[in-house]
Amino acid sequence: MKGTIIVGGLSGTTSRVAACKLSSLSCTALRSPKMSNLAGVAMDKAGNCYADASDTSGKVGLWYYARCAKAGVELGSAQGFNEPNYGGLSVDNEGNIVVISTGFPSAVTVYSGCAKARCSVISGPFVLNGESIFGHLGRDNQRWVTVNIDGGTVDVYAYVGHGTGLTYLYSFDVPGCTPSGFCESAAYSPGSPKV
Repeated sequence: MKGTIIVGGLSGTTSRVAACKLSSLSCTALRSPKMSNLAGVAMDKAGNCYADASDTSGKVGLWYYARCAKAGVELGSAQGFNEPNYGGLSVDNEGNIVVISTGFPSAVTVYSGCAKARCSVISGPFVLNGESIFGHLGRDNQRWVTVNIDGGTVDVYAYVGHGTGLTYLYSFDVPGCTPSGFCESAAYSPGSPKV
């Protein structure tokens, strides 16, 4: 079995990111200087890894790990990554990073160029129907799905080519997902071929 899985973990305010090789079933901790309160991790097709979190000063940043190795480089406002809150990450078919900023309502912004340590906003922020933490793209990148925590629904959006748009399509209920119940994540199958 081949491949790498990126794993993010949070215990209190201590965050950890690891790259795990399926061939050896072993993981290597990646250094994440000044990272606190990790929210999401993602990997692009080129093997670069990303983590979205706040830093020890409370500012939201994107950590970039070239080839999922060594120390992460924090990309903040000086490098073009500007988010008011942390949230989940996805990678679209063009290698753009799709970022949720958690809040009420939450919003999605699409960035390009982050693998070159300089992010550029290519679209967004797109305001969502409620509060969401994580969202994922389908393989054809025509749909993006998230859980609306406040509404207790799964919300499906159209993801328009090259990350240029996110349009609400419909919602549906899932047993046990209610505003008082606890559902926070949904994934689309199959996922983007860039991951």
